[in-house]
Amino acid sequence: METWGRALGVAILLALLIGFAWIVLRPHEPTFQGRPLSSWMEEAAASGAYRSTPRPTGYTLPADAALRSLGASAIPLLLHLAGTSQTPFRGLVGNMAESPALDYLHLPPQNYKQYMAVRGFELLGPEARPAVPQLARLLAHHDHEVQVIALRCLAALGPDARDAVPAIIQLMGNVRAGNGSLWRLSMEAAQVLGEIGPAASAAIPSLMVETNEAALLALIRIRGGSFDPFFERLRDSSNGEQWMRTANQVFRLGAAAEAAVPLIIPALDHTNQSIRFQAIALLGHIHRRPDLCLPALTPLLQSPDDQDREQALLALGNFGPDARSASSEVVRLLRDRSQSIRSNATNVLNLIDPEAALRARPKPKSKPHDSPAHR
Repeated sequence: METWGRALGVAILLALLIGFAWIVLRPHEPTFQGRPLSSWMEEAAASGAYRSTPRPTGYTLPADAALRSLGASAIPLLLHLAGTSQTPFRGLVGNMAESPALDYLHLPPQNYKQYMAVRGFELLGPEARPAVPQLARLLAHHDHEVQVIALRCLAALGPDARDAVPAIIQLMGNVRAGNGSLWRLSMEAAQVLGEIGPAASAAIPSLMVETNEAALLALIRIRGGSFDPFFERLRDSSNGEQWMRTANQVFRLGAAAEAAVPLIIPALDHTNQSIRFQAIALLGHIHRRPDLCLPALTPLLQSPDDQDREQALLALGNFGPDARSASSEVVRLLRDRSQSIRSNATNVLNLIDPEAALRARPKPKSKPHDSPAHR
């Protein structure tokens, strides 16, 4: 029995070592400035650099520069990341990688892999079109999270993902015929079809049997109709869940949702914090109609709620120099009680009013003159 126990222990240890080697030892991949691409991407993701915090105009993340420089040679790694299932073992290694006490192990982050894939395809754009067949095959993957990530990667390619339309239609049919709780897959699939646009016209019959907001918007984008009837859904926020679902889809339109701005502004006063935050984020993301948005967003910089102030600050940063009229309020936030707000205020001020940012910089302390009296 003792021999059996030792053998079992050795087997478990060997399995763990093999698992670690499988995750830690990377296959050959393209390099940028002497470092593997995954190293650049992990560094950016782990530091939170891909979050919505405004960055000075012209600033490019090293990871983004690496991806753009490597181009199509990055596709194999991105496909590998997109198809990576988040197993319990990977979750364990990911948590260990994030623990400061285990920094000495230099374990690669695991919890960002799929997100990094989406980011990579967003940056490559049309250059990543050769990846479409493999991404389409991932739509049949047994892991629903992998399917979602594959859909998001395809959405990042927009019309260049047109060859995946048959696979997307099949996925939507499988969801309808199978587990109804997988509505998220249908919604993500509809969003991809909307990003593809008119080239996804074969999917119209499948979209017409869906009832979610993503399908409604996708039909408009494929048919080339007006967005105005869809935007009207934002006029009434009494049904918070429906308003949020509609707002999430409007967010995907970016600047093309300019006509929705007057309908979004009233939601800034909503008592529901989620609706209020989404309205702030939407106005910043659309960043059109500064004549309407600045008078509505600037007063929020004086809100007693830290999150209101920070969200409004980030939204104003997206307007760039058009938000210069808010610079005095942003300067005031350089002394805010929140360190995060102070940091973001510095970044936003550089974006909207570089001259004010220069004036607001702390003056270096002058050294005493070396006069005879000091000798």
